[in-house]
Amino acid sequence: MAYSRIKYVWQSGAKQFVYSNIQMLGAGADPEEQQLKVYLNSQLLTYLTDYTINTTTNTITIIGFVANAMAAGDIVAIERDTKKDDRYVDWTNNAGIDESDLDLEGDQLLFIAQEAIDESNTALRKTPSETRWDGENISSINCGPAVEGSGWTTLDQVNNLIAGLDTATVTTTNQWCFDGTGSQVDFYLNGAPSSTTANNLFVSIDGLTLCPCDTDPGEGVPFSQLLERATAALQNGAIAASSVSSTGSVIS
Repeated sequence: MAYSRIKYVWQSGAKQFVYSNIQMLGAGADPEEQQLKVYLNSQLLTYLTDYTINTTTNTITIIGFVANAMAAGDIVAIERDTKKDDRYVDWTNNAGIDESDLDLEGDQLLFIAQEAIDESNTALRKTPSETRWDGENISSINCGPAVEGSGWTTLDQVNNLIAGLDTATVTTTNQWCFDGTGSQVDFYLNGAPSSTTANNLFVSIDGLTLCPCDTDPGEGVPFSQLLERATAALQNGAIAASSVSSTGSVIS
């Protein structure tokens, strides 16, 4: 159960979204439009440009370009964000004690605690054994590229590596090209490190990328046989091999 947020999956024609289940601070606090944040698919929307608020009906109305661009499956999220950098009530000596001031002071602290709980429930967490991070089968966004061998690799890094582009983790790329003869099955990679294995290579024939296999019989078809089959199938196609070494977490 969330204390300070609610989300909706957009359905055709929907423009208004109710937030009445989110408690708001009343008199003496900032107006509700300053206490609320509205997101569309994780993108923070702008008040009066992308949405309006009706504090009588506790309703958010999506407007403008955003409203016209919404599609099935979009997520609208509304969350309360209580002021945390200052207190609303500042007591002075001999001041009269008023119920509304006590409520405002207590609610501000309560709401901040609720928002912290909601934030922790949606944050990336470890498994109960605390030995692994649990992504809960949710896709990630806005991740930086890995810069060390133990870093998480982004999809952009993988795509760039396949395309032969430089990424933050690729330090050395060697490439060899051969013209097939229709019968040749062995191709010598001059200058390749002696430690090079099938899994250090991308091999393609006329743009078709092959899947590397170890030469261990227990791992399937030997890499040399894979090349032989592909060569026989494509006859005189051009064969290209690229060797990639990395200080990051991508080694293909």
